[in-house]
Amino acid sequence: MKYLSKYHRNNFLLLSVIIALIDILFVLVSINSARQSLNNSIEEQAIQIKQSYQTVLEQAATDMSLMGTFIAGDERVNHILKERWKAEQRGEIDHTIDEFLRQRLMNHMMPAWQMIQDEFYIKSLQIFLPPDSNSFLRLQQPSRFDDSVVGIRNTVSQVLATGDSISGYEIGRTSAALRSVVPVTSEEDDAVVAALDLGTPLSNLLQKLESNIGIGSGVTLRTSALAQSMWIEFQEDYHRLPYVEKCLCVIEYQSEPIFSGMIRQITESGMIKPDYRFDVIQYEGRPYNVVQLPIVDYQNEMSGLKQEVGKVFFWKDATPLHQQYQASVHKTIGWGILGYIFAEIIILWAFVASIKNLELEITGHTENLEESQNNLIEAQRIANIGSWSLNMETESLYWSEQIYHIFELDPEEYEPSYQLFLDMIHPEDRVKVDRAFRESLENNTPFYVSHRLQMADGRIKHVIEEGKTLFDSDGKADVTVGAVRDITDTYLAQEKEKLAASVFQHANEGIFICNEKLDVIEVNEACYMITGVSSDDSREFNLLEYQNRFMNQEQFSDMRSSLVRTGEWNGEVWLKRTSGEEVALDLNISSIRNEHGKVTHYVGLFSDITIKKKHEERLNYIAHFDSLTGLPNRILLTDRLTQAMLQTERSKQYIAILFLDLDGFKKINDNYGHQVGDLMLEHVSEQFTNTIRAGDTVARFGGDEFVFVIQNVARPCAYDIPISRVLEAVAVPMVHEGHTLHVSASIGITFYPQPGKKLGADELFIQADTAMYKAKAAGKNGFRIFDENCVQES
Repeated sequence: MKYLSKYHRNNFLLLSVIIALIDILFVLVSINSARQSLNNSIEEQAIQIKQSYQTVLEQAATDMSLMGTFIAGDERVNHILKERWKAEQRGEIDHTIDEFLRQRLMNHMMPAWQMIQDEFYIKSLQIFLPPDSNSFLRLQQPSRFDDSVVGIRNTVSQVLATGDSISGYEIGRTSAALRSVVPVTSEEDDAVVAALDLGTPLSNLLQKLESNIGIGSGVTLRTSALAQSMWIEFQEDYHRLPYVEKCLCVIEYQSEPIFSGMIRQITESGMIKPDYRFDVIQYEGRPYNVVQLPIVDYQNEMSGLKQEVGKVFFWKDATPLHQQYQASVHKTIGWGILGYIFAEIIILWAFVASIKNLELEITGHTENLEESQNNLIEAQRIANIGSWSLNMETESLYWSEQIYHIFELDPEEYEPSYQLFLDMIHPEDRVKVDRAFRESLENNTPFYVSHRLQMADGRIKHVIEEGKTLFDSDGKADVTVGAVRDITDTYLAQEKEKLAASVFQHANEGIFICNEKLDVIEVNEACYMITGVSSDDSREFNLLEYQNRFMNQEQFSDMRSSLVRTGEWNGEVWLKRTSGEEVALDLNISSIRNEHGKVTHYVGLFSDITIKKKHEERLNYIAHFDSLTGLPNRILLTDRLTQAMLQTERSKQYIAILFLDLDGFKKINDNYGHQVGDLMLEHVSEQFTNTIRAGDTVARFGGDEFVFVIQNVARPCAYDIPISRVLEAVAVPMVHEGHTLHVSASIGITFYPQPGKKLGADELFIQADTAMYKAKAAGKNGFRIFDENCVQES
């Protein structure tokens, strides 16, 4: 406050008072809102309890009415009561008949009475007879009967008079309860023969309600209401209950012992009022929401008097709601205090700031100048630029802080001079720099020159030197100003880019670059040499447009999905060059992502592996095919037979294995030479190839031995395999230099699978070979089957 004048101080105090009043008003409104919210919660809680109680009453009345209707409809019960009514109509009723019928009815109903009490919470079942509403049977008190309840049990009288079912609360001869009374009728006589009354005390219903919604409850009954209807001995049972003098009532039921003290506090404070109400009371240091609901008996309810015979009380601990309210109040007060303090601070700051504003404006220009100088130094540091000035008359030189940093010199040890500057320049560049400076002076033009600096440890820096000489009015050089910019990092980066570009263009591997849409944007020379696609042509295509050049379209689809999913792909592919020639490539494509992980480019690298792949294909052919006949050799035969065995196990068909040895081949070999023998083997192989079906295999097993693998054979017998075609193929003669040469064949046959045997390919070859020797022994040019159970034909 020492900075404030009297005028400012008075204004400050006035604003403080206004803000305090506004703040207090805000706090009061917020507290009132919280209080209203608490009251609403208490009221909603009371309404929920009232609705739940009414629902339980209605449900209990409905359940008892249904139970009464069920009992009244019992054939035996109905029959006994109709028999009693008819006897009375005939004037034949006496004490003996009544006792007989009462005993029959009790014997029939008593076995189910305990179950009704336990499962349906029904505590009284009574039967009354017209026309005087005399009690005929009380199951809960069988010794009490033959008393009239006219003027006491109006529900019974009403049901006997109208035949309609009625529910309501009544105090009877023995108890106070919620009751449902249903008529027992005789349809053939169109008469009400009895009234069946079911009752349950309110305590039974309240216990269910307590467990469902977590409340306490109690019931009070007026002693005057009990005296009007109840027999004296049963009134005495009620008089033994806790008595509340202020309300002239007894506590019929209480879920917790605290109700006795709570009801006395309520009555003494005058809170007992007619009809429904709720109040929050403090009991034993805790707040409780107490709900009062009237108990009105049936007669008063029908007459509209609403005279209460008692009350039902519910209570629920309201501590959580009050705690929420207190927390809200404390929070509101706290925020009000903080808001007031904050507002006071702002106002005080505003007043002080306005007073000091003039002083700040005075010092502002000086600070701005200093700041500009500091900003210039900082800007030079960030841009790696140093400034200098040279007085041409005194030859005094000024270097900025950043020049010392670029030259890596200590300003405490070195005095700036032109000679020191030249000494820092690389020996090979000194003449060039000095000449540029001299020519600038002579021609009155700015100079710009790039050169190198040589550091004390031998390192090289690259800088750009630029400056301008200012002349006085007489045309004499006055001062030269300039700047030195360190471009070492930029220079090295450019050199790296040049090197990368050179590597890109001169690499032996093909390299291409695509954008994020796979449009080709750059290729190197090797790419053109390998694929035949020029740099200009490639830029007009998208990588996906090269699909027709892929020999394997599934491989292209795999590459495309992998690039979309992971941004990567590699593999060996066969492509067509522009000329149509096929070329094998080892291709690798990877993605380049930005700092957000989004793909920006794709880079592909590939090399020509055509010679390698063709060599591998040749080696694979030599490894699996006979060099003379071109038929599969023993290795490939074994592999195909193994695959066929696996397929046969799933298809439930058979494979026939034919082991064939040429008859008469040795004679041709001996008489005409091995070259003619080789021609015969080629001739026979060609005939075999034309004979077999697609999917079957014929292989040269060795020498003049051949093996057939025939698939999809229905039965393991000779009838189902083309033996005759094989023999006919062997019998086709070969003509050589005018000689007609013939051979025949001995064939051994076995089948797969064989019951109870786990066989491999080699074992099947042995079986067929064994059968072949049997065919030779039998006279050649025929066949034998390894399984002797099959038909043997030759």
